[in-house]
Amino acid sequence: MPFAPFVGVNNNYQSTIFGGALLREETIKSFKWLFGTFKKCMNGKEPKSILTDNCQAMEVAIGEVFPNTLHQVCKWHVLKKAKERVGNIYSGKRSPFKEEFHKVLNQSRTVEEFEYAWRELMSRYGLQESVYMNQIWDIKEKWAFVYFAEYFFAGMTTTQRSESANHVFKKFIGPSCSMFGFVKGYERFLQDRLQVEDTEEFHTENEKVENKTNSPIEKHVARIYTRGVFNLFSEQLVDSLSFKLEPSETEKVHKVIHMCKDSTNWWRRPEHEVYADVDRKEFSCNCKMFEQKGILCCHVLRVMFQYGISEIPDRYILKRWTKNARDYIPSHLQGYKDDEDATASRTYRHSMLSRLSMELARRGNKDVETYRKTMDAMSQLLDDLKIGESSQDDASGMQGPNRSGQQTARR
Repeated sequence: MPFAPFVGVNNNYQSTIFGGALLREETIKSFKWLFGTFKKCMNGKEPKSILTDNCQAMEVAIGEVFPNTLHQVCKWHVLKKAKERVGNIYSGKRSPFKEEFHKVLNQSRTVEEFEYAWRELMSRYGLQESVYMNQIWDIKEKWAFVYFAEYFFAGMTTTQRSESANHVFKKFIGPSCSMFGFVKGYERFLQDRLQVEDTEEFHTENEKVENKTNSPIEKHVARIYTRGVFNLFSEQLVDSLSFKLEPSETEKVHKVIHMCKDSTNWWRRPEHEVYADVDRKEFSCNCKMFEQKGILCCHVLRVMFQYGISEIPDRYILKRWTKNARDYIPSHLQGYKDDEDATASRTYRHSMLSRLSMELARRGNKDVETYRKTMDAMSQLLDDLKIGESSQDDASGMQGPNRSGQQTARR
């Protein structure tokens, strides 16, 4: 049976698992059940955006169950037959088509730029009449990044995160395991992912990041962003040093031009346009990186440097990328804090304990005296827990086997 994981992005820019399901068949009815059940588990909240492979049944189900969700088809699934259908033009060792083709797909910034580059590329290599290339061109608005640039996808353009999760999942599940073994393996898989997230949270809270430019803006975001997101921001900050500004005919619009134009990207516009209202602290770029990824691009940062802005305005710092993204419980979960049903969930307990542990680590690391007090208290608590576990083990051993339980298990 196909395993369908729901994979997203956490505040450390890591893949995180929302859930998963086993399907007997890949039909509209099955997918409607899948998405409907997922929506119910999420308290009726729909995802803002979703990336899937190119499946007609899934597309119909998403449209019915998630009517307000933006659905993008993974370009890798659309293009995976290019080598087979295009032939030597795509896979030939001496043909530069493949490299140019993927540059157009991955580096186009606007719809106009993408469509112009595509047509020029098809003309150069005589593919105007290719049935396959025309087919994927006809559905370009389902998979090409430029048509989704204004919508938030947390930087995802393919289902690579889901594929990577499946790869890790196979380390915990054998190809011929039983259903019981699958469930136990899935639990181990989730605990492993939670441990990876907790480790990154600990490093974010307790380790200083390395500044690459020593600029005031970088120092500002270093205090706010998690390590993973800070590294992404720093890349844009460094890239901004390669641009220069030129005046534009339009008020409050700046031309941001790369000082070393790449001759291999013959189709790319030589400049970007950044709108900047410094008084109102409003900025936007036609590359739409902030809209799609939630992080300011190098073009906007270059304009900010020009005006001597030392901090990122609050409106351009998404809480989901910050260190305190997990410092509150969503309103629809507030009622579960003292609910016995919620505490029966291993994932819920792990989440609450992890949050409290991080807070202890942060406050207990203030100075030497506070550290010693925290360590003494935590060591005492750990000793008490170990004693409690030993008592439970002894009690379980004295009770002996349960015959009725054994018979039930056999049945």
